Amino acid sequence: MCLSVVPAFLIYYVPQAVVRWLNGQEETTHDEQRTLLCLVRYPLLPHGYVMGRVQHEPLVTNHPMGIGLLLESYQQVRDISS
Repeated sequence: MCLSVVPAFLIYYVPQAVVRWLNGQEETTHDEQRTLLCLVRYPLLPHGYVMGRVQHEPLVTNHPMGIGLLLESYQQVRDISS
C-alpha cells in the first residue's frame, strides 16, 4: 500500500521512534544505525523540526553519515527558498 499523503503525526514520530529505538539498544553497529537513519527522509521534515530537534540529537550528529543527512536536509530548504 502506498500512501500519497502521510499523516502529520508520522512526520514527527518516525524520526523520534528511530532514535529512541537505537538509543534503547545495548549495542548497535554503525551499519545498523546507518540503515535505520537512512529510512528517515530528513529533507522532507519541516526545517524547524530539523533545526530544533534533529540537529541536537547526538546519535545523528556523532554518526559518520549523520552530518551528511543534515546537510542534505539544509540543502533541500535552500533549494526550495531560491
